Amino acid sequence: MMKIGVKRALALILVIPLMFFTFVPSSQAMGQSKIIEYVDSPLPVYYPPGEVVEEILETRGDVNQFLISFWTLDSGPQGAAFEWMIGTFGDPQEAAARFHEAGAKVLIAAGGANEAPVTSDPEDGFFYGQQVAQFALEYGFDGIDFDIENIPNGQPELTSEWLAAATIAAHLVYPGAIISHAPQAPYFSPVQAYGYLEVNEKVGDLIDSYNIQFYNQEAATYDTYESLFIMSDPFYQPGTAVREIYENGVPLEKIVIGKPITPEDAYNTGYVPPEVLRDFICQGVSDGLAPGGVMGWQWLSDKKEQDLGELPWSMVVSECLW
Repeated sequence: MMKIGVKRALALILVIPLMFFTFVPSSQAMGQSKIIEYVDSPLPVYYPPGEVVEEILETRGDVNQFLISFWTLDSGPQGAAFEWMIGTFGDPQEAAARFHEAGAKVLIAAGGANEAPVTSDPEDGFFYGQQVAQFALEYGFDGIDFDIENIPNGQPELTSEWLAAATIAAHLVYPGAIISHAPQAPYFSPVQAYGYLEVNEKVGDLIDSYNIQFYNQEAATYDTYESLFIMSDPFYQPGTAVREIYENGVPLEKIVIGKPITPEDAYNTGYVPPEVLRDFICQGVSDGLAPGGVMGWQWLSDKKEQDLGELPWSMVVSECLW
């Protein structure tokens, strides 16, 4: 495992262009649409070990990347991440191999709504990235999804330095990892200054995708084609529609549209029925705004809908992405 002093590494980050880092993009960063679902708890089955993997794969639809949530720094693995660690999915390495045989990658999701790890010190971010990358390596994951929420408004440089340091640390510890981020859509606002445009400038070359949460933003609902793809609410969340994020420097192929799978998966707003979301994405493709993929929260809801006779969510919404 690669080791590097935090202060020395952070000093190097400031002076060495990212092109000098060894970065081999994953196949999903090279043109394949990302069809993603989070796996959280409660799981449908806990025994015998490994049975839940069969449940997931039997209902996966077109999903090619599962995010096991959540690893946290202060409280350790939670939810499905904890179940993965203790063997509910079976032996972690064997479980990962079963996903691979089915054509899917499996990542550990770090953070979540209940953690607020960002500080004003990028050394903390570097340590965070090291720790989650070591966990990913130890337990057979293909990479890390940084689902970092609760970040401060109005401190873009401090926030972006922490997130950049975490990203680079993860890459140094686990050079072959898929690395994604799951920011809420407002974090890309050039007006509200949360810092994700700066993250993209600093370490965008090391990030495979941004699994953007276009939901739970109260008044900014992202529930029409116009507000999701063309222009977001100019008062509440300005500059955060797909086209606007792209025009502010984020490649379209890295913009993954995240949505709740059922109304119950949204804390407040942003739910769009799968057939409607499919039509939005198809229109975006027609308008030259094809996103890099689609992400759904969460898999268990998809399974429950399938148990009621519905098609897999991923198959419906990804129709125009292949």
